Amino acid sequence: MLIMRDWYIIWVCSIVFEFLEITFRYWLPNFWECWWDHLLLDVFGMNLLGSLLGALFLQKFAVTRINWIYEPEQSALPNCGNKISGALSKLAPVAYEKYNWAIFSSPKKFLGVLTFVIVCLTIDCNNFFLKALYWIPADHEIMKFRIFMWGFAALATAKEWYEYTSNVNHNRVMAFAWMTFYTCGIEVLMTIKAGIHDKLFDFSVFPWFVYLIWVCFAVIIAGCLLHSYRN
Repeated sequence: MLIMRDWYIIWVCSIVFEFLEITFRYWLPNFWECWWDHLLLDVFGMNLLGSLLGALFLQKFAVTRINWIYEPEQSALPNCGNKISGALSKLAPVAYEKYNWAIFSSPKKFLGVLTFVIVCLTIDCNNFFLKALYWIPADHEIMKFRIFMWGFAALATAKEWYEYTSNVNHNRVMAFAWMTFYTCGIEVLMTIKAGIHDKLFDFSVFPWFVYLIWVCFAVIIAGCLLHSYRN
């Protein structure tokens, strides 16, 4: 939530990822979950709780200005708690900005947000495919380092991509966004190469309802694109 800063996009990513698990569980056994696990523990459980807490955090700090300059009157306060909070506040940004993606205001913005969502979901899926195909344990240090680096890069990438899709004076994709797309593409190519070698990508194992799910998603995307075009 602190990366995308939009509750609706977070909610869409949470729901779509559950459908990705339903789809790819025929390739990756660790995606098999009970229906109550998808709904109660994921969509309406931890994902919903985390997004709501993030939304409350942004609502509280979105218009709050925090000065970087250390003010002498704070050091003179006898309360130790005030000293600690005053020192820690210098590490915070000047303000937490609310993102107004305006998804349906134009086809460019809709496609920009759709691209951002697809990349985020691809990065999440790559985590599971890379572990399975390259025999990496879930608690291995390299996986922890990957998650840390993606979380660090996502902060700058979200801001750069938001400016590119929303700011009319911002006509160039910046470095972090390019690096994110490039690295995500490399991970996808690694997954495809290893998956072909292990004969993982067998589409015949998918039942009919999996195809129906993604046909419905394609219809929804086409309808949203048409709606944004009319606006």
